[in-house]
Amino acid sequence: MSDQCYGNRTPRARARTHVTRVIALAGCLGVATLAGCSRSPGEQALSDASIKLASLDVGVGSQMPEGVASATYNEVIQTLSAFSKGQDALAADASVLIASAQRGLGIRAASGAASLEKLAIDKFPGIRARLRAWQMYNAAAAAAGSYDPAPELARIDQDTRARQGEAEQARAKKAAIEKQIGELLAQVADRIGKASALRDQAGTLQLKIAGVSATEGLELAKQVRDLSRQADELELEARGLQGQADRLEIDLRAATVEIDKLASQIELLGQSRAAVQARDKAAKEDAARARGDAQQAAVEIGQRVDSGDGALTPFREQQIEPKAAEAMKFLNSAVTSANNGKSARKSNAQIAIGQAKQSLADAEWTSALGLDAYAQLLEELANARPALPAAAEYATRSKDARAAATEAKQAAYDAYQAAKSAYEASGATGATRELIDQVSTRLNAISRRVGDGVVDAEAMGALEDPEPSADEGDRSPAGGVPDEAVATGDPEGEVRDLLQTIADAAQAGKFGEIGAYLEPESDTQAPLVTKLVALLQAEEQLDTASASAFGEAFTAWAAKNPQTGLDALNPTKMFAGLGADAKVVAQNETATVALDDPNAPVLHLKKIDGEWKLLLGANAFGGGGEDAGAKALAGMIPEILDSLVGAYDSAAKGVQDGSLRSNQAVLVTIQTKLQAIGLKMMQLIQQSGGGGG
Repeated sequence: MSDQCYGNRTPRARARTHVTRVIALAGCLGVATLAGCSRSPGEQALSDASIKLASLDVGVGSQMPEGVASATYNEVIQTLSAFSKGQDALAADASVLIASAQRGLGIRAASGAASLEKLAIDKFPGIRARLRAWQMYNAAAAAAGSYDPAPELARIDQDTRARQGEAEQARAKKAAIEKQIGELLAQVADRIGKASALRDQAGTLQLKIAGVSATEGLELAKQVRDLSRQADELELEARGLQGQADRLEIDLRAATVEIDKLASQIELLGQSRAAVQARDKAAKEDAARARGDAQQAAVEIGQRVDSGDGALTPFREQQIEPKAAEAMKFLNSAVTSANNGKSARKSNAQIAIGQAKQSLADAEWTSALGLDAYAQLLEELANARPALPAAAEYATRSKDARAAATEAKQAAYDAYQAAKSAYEASGATGATRELIDQVSTRLNAISRRVGDGVVDAEAMGALEDPEPSADEGDRSPAGGVPDEAVATGDPEGEVRDLLQTIADAAQAGKFGEIGAYLEPESDTQAPLVTKLVALLQAEEQLDTASASAFGEAFTAWAAKNPQTGLDALNPTKMFAGLGADAKVVAQNETATVALDDPNAPVLHLKKIDGEWKLLLGANAFGGGGEDAGAKALAGMIPEILDSLVGAYDSAAKGVQDGSLRSNQAVLVTIQTKLQAIGLKMMQLIQQSGGGGG
């Protein structure tokens, strides 16, 4: 149980614990006394029970099958109950052994509860995947729904009316030109007709000249010349009028061309209007479809949390909580039984009380961690933007879970305090002192992790830090920082300096600098680390551009607007917490770091070419998950990172060239760019069997 809470013990520690427990059992029975040949039924029962409990190893080392162990523990309790009444040594020994059996049952129940807690946590990735789907589909719906065709339609309609007006003017101009041409041609015909008539008259007179006298002929010739001159003048006028008509024909053709051009433009504007209306219809359909997908994601969240097969909340209520309650019941009974043995076997009884209280504290602490993880998930669901349909219910449950976790932490702290007091009251030394040191270490760990208002500060101040064991070397057993950490020759101090450097860079918005401290755990992760560094650089570039253009960096703006759904991409939130109090274990050129957040993974670091690097392995990129959807998504990580880099680069260029004029516009651009990869992610989850409850 405690191994699960605080890490695996070393082989030496496990051996010491095993020996301690066997010695305690043997001491309870008074081996020297029981060595005689003549035993009472009670003494024989105690001897048999001692052997049975020792064979079960009382919760450490290799263990019996569940059914055999439980039957043995219950048999010991039932057999010794008849001898546990009274105040004599036999009753006290029986009570202490009953306490050991009850504690064994409690440890097994607590171990079962811890295993169930792990199964519950295995359900988290699937729920979180659907939460991301809810946010992504809502973002897609918002992006599609934000398309407003009105401005485009208004501009098209305005241009259409202008072209129609120009076409009307062109047609009127054409009609006027045609009228002018008609009038000119009529005048030409009139002049030509009159000239022809005059020439006919002149021809008739010319024929008469030959038959008249010379005097008359002279007069007729003069008339012929006058008539010809008048005809010439009329024909000259006709040619001038024809020239005017010909020139107007050019204007007429130009007007016709202009009318045809305007008609074509009006037709194209009509086609543009139809295209805008089609885009509007498609956007509305996309928004409706995305809203439907978002609602389906919300339904699946509800199924996985509450109503589906194996849903999280019923799983906790129907399996984890009863199993944890069973563990607490047995362990509290063990304390009661051990108390009954204090009158005649004070030292052994106090040790048994301390062991039962310590196991009880381990169980409470494990329960608290499970409740904290459950509360954290519910808070994520309650705080999702846009709000989930059951957000209020999730908020209420998260508060209840947090309160229960706080209560369990306090109970664990109190139980550890009681265990420490019981061990000290036993007056034993050696192995018992080691148990006191273990409990003190856990008390210190709890005080760091639960924060103010949970543990008793005065009691914490009264605790003495245990002496460092040979396994741990010259450093605090609680993982604290030595008073004087030097940069050279002190791996732990160097690691803390690196974590603080990364945290400071994240806080200052210098995301690109963080990449220098990241190192792939293997060649497999090398391309992914390269892409992650490119993303950090792209985010810094966008922040620089947006801060200059809008007076506020995009990352800072997005942090104030959680509905953006980009919290997971915020480097400040990702890395700034590294500077907080953490448990650092450094040896030679490797180190591990346990952060203050109980849900945070253990970090691994390595010294490469004289410099510490933060190692990124498969777990950093979504590997290792058992959920089918999570496994499917892990294979898409390179494509996802590329899409993110492309989206942030595009947004930064848009800010720089002035096409994006606000952080809101930047958000829409990023969300639009990520729609394709987001839809692909959801399709992959569904194909992998991740859909449904």
